[in-house]
Amino acid sequence: MQSIDKETINIDFTASGVPDAVKNFRPYLYKDGENYLCILGAGEDAVTGTGATAELAMQDWAQHLADKQRK
Repeated sequence: MQSIDKETINIDFTASGVPDAVKNFRPYLYKDGENYLCILGAGEDAVTGTGATAELAMQDWAQHLADKQRK
């Protein structure tokens, strides 16, 4: 897996408000300037989410995972 050259953010997987999919799959969270990137996997199999906050990036990631699972 290729390394992402961004600031890694630790996720408290026990915190309330963390989407269940994030708690279960434990993606990585990065800060990229003013935005956040949540990612798990690589290439075409990767699931990603972005947002202005860590919470929004995790919610976006969980939605993209659900969309991918429906396919």
